[in-house]
Amino acid sequence: MMLLLARDVLRVPSASPAHGDGSPATAPPHDNVAVAIIDEPTFVGKSSVLLSYLRQRLSAPPASTPASFPPDVPLTSSSSAPPPRPQLTFLVGTDTLERLFAPRYYPSPSAMASALHRFLSAHPAGDDARVVCARRALLSPEAQGEEAKLRAAIREFAEEGRVLLVDIPEELRSVSSTLIRQGANGGHEQWREMVTPAVAEYIETHRLYHV
Repeated sequence: MMLLLARDVLRVPSASPAHGDGSPATAPPHDNVAVAIIDEPTFVGKSSVLLSYLRQRLSAPPASTPASFPPDVPLTSSSSAPPPRPQLTFLVGTDTLERLFAPRYYPSPSAMASALHRFLSAHPAGDDARVVCARRALLSPEAQGEEAKLRAAIREFAEEGRVLLVDIPEELRSVSSTLIRQGANGGHEQWREMVTPAVAEYIETHRLYHV
């Protein structure tokens, strides 16, 4: 389903600047979507593996001279410039953000503090990562209390701009994997609006959530 989602995203036009006369430019499709499988259970571990891969990829010499350069035209000195330094931004839901800052998922509270500081600190001391979380729909006083606890847990990193809680349109805040599973099992038809067309077709074809 992740591969199907990536293909659907590739078909969505990306944002394009307007022409000089104010008319919208033709929006090209996205061309920078990829799916990776990482054998790491934590975001700290995922960050380490991804950064290692990206740094190696960015520092590797090109396999061959680009076709746009004639054989007798040397590459400019910019080719010897240091490779760009990647910065990772992880998009998560509220439940995942809560687990990221929960001591029970680490060997000890001190181990959690050490891991998070390395994960969310600027280069060269840390991974220079950021975490962006969309706020859930607050439907009850209990949910509001849980968000208050979460804000207290992330306060240090939020003040540094490393962890962001963002608001999204109301219709998107109601999207839920639980509602998708329930709908696909015959609960309601609105679940299709919460996934892309290819993912909806895959769920129905394979009857993933029927019991």
